[in-house]
Amino acid sequence: MNQLRVLIIEDSEDSVLLLLRELRKGGYEPVYQQVQTEETMRTTLQEEAWDLILSDHEMPFFSAPAALAVFQESGMDIPFIIVSGAIGEELAVAAMKAGANDFIMKKNIARLIPAVQRELRDAENRRKRRKAEVESKERYREIQILSGRILHAYEEERSRLARELHDEIGQALTVISLDLQYLQVKLASEESFLQEKIKSSMQLLEQTLDYVRRQIVDLRPPSLDKIGLIEVVREMARELGSRADLTIDIQEKGFSRRLPADIETALYRCIQEALTNTVRHASASKVAIEMLKNSNEVSADIQDNGKGFDPGHLKFNSKGVGLAGIRERVKLLGGKLKINAAPGRGVRISILIPLSDHAE
Repeated sequence: MNQLRVLIIEDSEDSVLLLLRELRKGGYEPVYQQVQTEETMRTTLQEEAWDLILSDHEMPFFSAPAALAVFQESGMDIPFIIVSGAIGEELAVAAMKAGANDFIMKKNIARLIPAVQRELRDAENRRKRRKAEVESKERYREIQILSGRILHAYEEERSRLARELHDEIGQALTVISLDLQYLQVKLASEESFLQEKIKSSMQLLEQTLDYVRRQIVDLRPPSLDKIGLIEVVREMARELGSRADLTIDIQEKGFSRRLPADIETALYRCIQEALTNTVRHASASKVAIEMLKNSNEVSADIQDNGKGFDPGHLKFNSKGVGLAGIRERVKLLGGKLKINAAPGRGVRISILIPLSDHAE
């Protein structure tokens, strides 16, 4: 027989025996406690774990509605079944609304076992769902932590590569450039062939230096750590606007103090990705960037006048990392991302990040 821990709210010993007999007939071995007052029920619920509550409707010192109130306060999720000798339809409906799982007339006690089996099964299913939800939330939290660590490592690696490009390759190319300039001066003017070769080499070298500088900025602009987000976004807008023939207007308010480093990095990457998408896909001529900060939150709106797209076709799980990367960075900081777009009406990306959980 299956052991069943039953709290019985009943003042009649005969009724208790009736309930126990039915439970045993249904294949259960009841381990029970009988209570008749609110105080005893509260104490019993706190001290013991129960699988089932069976309650009479009316007793001299207690009632099912009062017991239901105590039960609801406990926060327990186990079947609560009213078993009464006489209960009107109106009272039965009120009891069900108050949280009772079922009500059974004592003259129809044969209904007890099917009701108990059904409610125990439903309670077990609810427990499994809650457990699955808790496990799912825990897995999601672990994924979020891992994602944050990956992004942090990603930024660290980009910073390292930027430093190496600047310190090793950039400086080496600069030295070569100076050497070529020295040779150009020292060589006799009549050696025109060598002069042309040196001039050609210097032009190629200057192009390479310019490329290396752009790569350093794309990896992680050194000025982001030195002068902060606003000026770096302005630098990026000037360089990208010039290169792509794109007018980029920037409006900002409230940035008298620096943002936390993780938020500055995230916003820079989001704006960088949004502008990159605009250049690659939007066929836009203008972009407006508005950045606002107050004591509670920081926001960034990036809006272009390009060809737009159908939001219904937006896929965050595509092979690209553009919008998906923006979404992930914003989510990791507890922020919100909103994308408004329509064919022929451009795209607006709105980012909102709370500052309450981030120390400045």
